[in-house]
Amino acid sequence: SISPGQSVQYEISHYSGAIYEPETSGEIQLQAIANSPSGFTTQKFTREISSASLSIDSFTPVWENGRLTSATFTLSNNGDVATDFSASLMVNGYEVEKGQTTQSLAGGATEEYEIVDNGWGSDSALFISNGGEETVTLELTSAGNSVTASSSQEFDGPDARINSVDAIAYGKYN
Repeated sequence: SISPGQSVQYEISHYSGAIYEPETSGEIQLQAIANSPSGFTTQKFTREISSASLSIDSFTPVWENGRLTSATFTLSNNGDVATDFSASLMVNGYEVEKGQTTQSLAGGATEEYEIVDNGWGSDSALFISNGGEETVTLELTSAGNSVTASSSQEFDGPDARINSVDAIAYGKYN
Protein backbone atom coordinates (compact mmCIF):
# COMPACT_ATOMS: atom_id res chain seq x y z
CA SER A 1 0.00 0.00 0.00
CA ILE A 2 1.26 3.46 -0.89
CA SER A 3 0.02 6.44 1.13
CA PRO A 4 -1.20 9.55 -0.68
CA GLY A 5 1.72 11.79 -1.67
CA GLN A 6 4.25 8.99 -1.13
CA SER A 7 6.61 7.81 -3.91
CA VAL A 8 7.89 4.26 -4.14
CA GLN A 9 10.46 2.86 -6.55
CA TYR A 10 10.13 -0.72 -7.75
CA GLU A 11 12.58 -2.89 -9.64
CA ILE A 12 11.20 -5.41 -12.07
CA SER A 13 13.31 -8.49 -12.66
CA HIS A 14 13.00 -11.98 -14.07
CA TYR A 15 14.54 -15.17 -12.68
CA SER A 16 16.43 -15.77 -15.96
CA GLY A 17 18.02 -12.31 -15.84
CA ALA A 18 16.41 -10.51 -18.78
CA ILE A 19 12.92 -9.05 -19.02
CA TYR A 20 13.44 -8.05 -22.63
CA GLU A 21 16.20 -9.34 -24.93
CA PRO A 22 16.58 -7.13 -28.04
CA GLU A 23 17.22 -8.92 -31.34
CA THR A 24 17.91 -5.88 -33.51
CA SER A 25 19.38 -2.45 -32.99
CA GLY A 26 17.45 0.81 -33.16
CA GLU A 27 15.03 2.71 -30.97
CA ILE A 28 12.55 0.69 -28.94
CA GLN A 29 9.56 1.89 -27.00
CA LEU A 30 8.51 0.14 -23.81
CA GLN A 31 5.53 0.74 -21.56
CA ALA A 32 5.15 0.32 -17.79
CA ILE A 33 1.63 -0.05 -16.41
CA ALA A 34 0.61 0.23 -12.75
CA ASN A 35 -2.82 -0.83 -11.52
CA SER A 36 -4.45 0.79 -8.49
CA PRO A 37 -7.97 1.12 -7.07
CA SER A 38 -8.21 4.49 -8.83
CA GLY A 39 -7.29 2.97 -12.21
CA PHE A 40 -4.32 2.28 -14.44
CA THR A 41 -1.31 4.54 -14.79
CA THR A 42 0.85 4.16 -17.89
CA GLN A 43 4.37 5.41 -18.52
CA LYS A 44 6.06 5.04 -21.91
CA PHE A 45 9.81 5.28 -22.34
CA THR A 46 12.22 4.82 -25.23
CA ARG A 47 15.72 3.43 -25.39
CA GLU A 48 18.29 3.26 -28.16
CA ILE A 49 19.54 -0.31 -28.67
CA SER A 50 23.09 -0.48 -30.04
CA SER A 51 24.08 -3.16 -32.54
CA ALA A 52 26.62 -5.84 -31.68
CA SER A 53 30.19 -4.55 -31.52
CA LEU A 54 32.96 -7.11 -30.93
CA SER A 55 36.35 -6.28 -29.46
CA ILE A 56 39.23 -8.62 -28.71
CA ASP A 57 40.39 -7.77 -25.18
CA SER A 58 43.30 -10.22 -25.09
CA PHE A 59 44.92 -12.71 -27.46
CA THR A 60 47.57 -15.25 -26.47
CA PRO A 61 49.06 -17.82 -28.85
CA VAL A 62 50.44 -20.79 -26.88
CA TRP A 63 53.82 -22.02 -28.19
CA GLU A 64 55.59 -25.16 -26.95
CA ASN A 65 59.12 -25.63 -28.34
CA GLY A 66 58.30 -23.85 -31.61
CA ARG A 67 54.93 -25.58 -31.98
CA LEU A 68 51.74 -23.50 -31.92
CA THR A 69 49.46 -25.75 -29.86
CA SER A 70 46.54 -23.41 -29.10
CA ALA A 71 45.43 -19.81 -28.83
CA THR A 72 43.21 -18.19 -26.21
CA PHE A 73 41.33 -14.92 -26.54
CA THR A 74 38.91 -12.84 -24.52
CA LEU A 75 36.09 -11.33 -26.53
CA SER A 76 33.62 -8.59 -25.53
CA ASN A 77 30.36 -7.62 -27.18
CA ASN A 78 30.09 -3.90 -26.43
CA GLY A 79 26.64 -3.66 -28.02
CA ASP A 80 23.20 -4.52 -26.70
CA VAL A 81 22.32 -7.22 -29.26
CA ALA A 82 23.71 -10.80 -29.27
CA THR A 83 25.81 -11.83 -32.26
CA ASP A 84 27.17 -15.00 -33.84
CA PHE A 85 30.81 -15.11 -34.92
CA SER A 86 33.39 -17.46 -36.39
CA ALA A 87 37.15 -17.41 -35.77
CA SER A 88 40.11 -18.01 -38.07
CA LEU A 89 43.73 -18.35 -37.01
CA MET A 90 46.56 -17.43 -39.39
CA VAL A 91 50.33 -17.67 -39.12
CA ASN A 92 52.31 -15.33 -41.40
CA GLY A 93 49.18 -14.81 -43.52
CA TYR A 94 48.38 -18.51 -44.02
CA GLU A 95 45.22 -19.86 -42.46
CA VAL A 96 45.99 -22.73 -40.08
CA GLU A 97 42.62 -23.11 -38.37
CA LYS A 98 39.22 -22.02 -39.63
CA GLY A 99 36.29 -21.81 -37.25
CA GLN A 100 34.22 -24.90 -37.98
CA THR A 101 31.40 -23.88 -35.68
CA THR A 102 29.72 -20.58 -35.05
CA GLN A 103 29.82 -19.23 -31.51
CA SER A 104 27.36 -16.76 -30.00
CA LEU A 105 28.05 -13.89 -27.60
CA ALA A 106 25.27 -12.04 -25.77
CA GLY A 107 25.05 -8.26 -25.80
CA GLY A 108 27.17 -6.69 -23.06
CA ALA A 109 28.94 -10.01 -22.36
CA THR A 110 32.64 -10.91 -22.15
CA GLU A 111 33.84 -14.52 -22.61
CA GLU A 112 37.13 -16.40 -22.98
CA TYR A 113 37.60 -18.86 -25.86
CA GLU A 114 40.31 -21.29 -26.91
CA ILE A 115 41.30 -22.56 -30.36
CA VAL A 116 43.08 -25.93 -30.27
CA ASP A 117 44.50 -28.29 -32.84
CA ASN A 118 41.95 -30.86 -33.99
CA GLY A 119 44.68 -33.31 -35.10
CA TRP A 120 45.54 -36.67 -33.63
CA GLY A 121 48.43 -37.61 -31.39
CA SER A 122 50.57 -35.91 -28.80
CA ASP A 123 52.78 -34.21 -31.40
CA SER A 124 49.95 -32.47 -33.23
CA ALA A 125 50.17 -28.69 -33.60
CA LEU A 126 48.44 -25.87 -35.41
CA PHE A 127 51.80 -24.74 -36.81
CA ILE A 128 55.49 -25.69 -36.41
CA SER A 129 58.14 -22.96 -36.69
CA ASN A 130 61.31 -23.47 -38.72
CA GLY A 131 62.84 -20.40 -37.10
CA GLY A 132 62.44 -16.67 -37.56
CA GLU A 133 59.61 -14.36 -36.62
CA GLU A 134 56.17 -15.96 -36.58
CA THR A 135 53.12 -13.67 -36.56
CA VAL A 136 49.86 -15.24 -35.40
CA THR A 137 46.67 -13.38 -36.34
CA LEU A 138 43.19 -14.03 -34.98
CA GLU A 139 40.31 -12.89 -37.20
CA LEU A 140 36.72 -12.92 -35.95
CA THR A 141 33.87 -12.44 -38.42
CA SER A 142 30.39 -11.42 -37.32
CA ALA A 143 27.53 -10.18 -39.50
CA GLY A 144 29.90 -9.13 -42.28
CA ASN A 145 32.25 -7.25 -39.94
CA SER A 146 35.62 -8.49 -38.75
CA VAL A 147 38.07 -7.69 -35.96
CA THR A 148 41.66 -8.89 -35.72
CA ALA A 149 44.45 -9.20 -33.19
CA SER A 150 48.06 -10.25 -33.82
CA SER A 151 51.02 -11.46 -31.80
CA SER A 152 54.60 -12.10 -32.97
CA GLN A 153 57.35 -14.27 -31.54
CA GLU A 154 60.93 -14.93 -32.65
CA PHE A 155 62.30 -18.48 -32.82
CA ASP A 156 65.77 -19.87 -33.44
CA GLY A 157 65.94 -22.26 -36.36
CA PRO A 158 66.69 -25.93 -35.94
CA ASP A 159 70.26 -26.66 -34.95
CA ALA A 160 71.65 -29.94 -36.29
CA ARG A 161 75.24 -31.17 -36.23
CA ILE A 162 77.08 -34.29 -37.33
CA ASN A 163 79.36 -35.19 -34.45
CA SER A 164 81.28 -38.14 -35.87
CA VAL A 165 81.45 -40.27 -39.00
CA ASP A 166 82.66 -43.86 -39.17
CA ALA A 167 83.51 -45.33 -42.54
CA ILE A 168 82.86 -49.04 -42.51
CA ALA A 169 83.17 -51.21 -45.62
CA TYR A 170 80.89 -54.21 -45.91
CA GLY A 171 82.35 -56.30 -48.65
CA LYS A 172 84.77 -56.05 -51.48
CA TYR A 173 84.18 -53.72 -54.40
CA ASN A 174 85.92 -54.16 -57.77
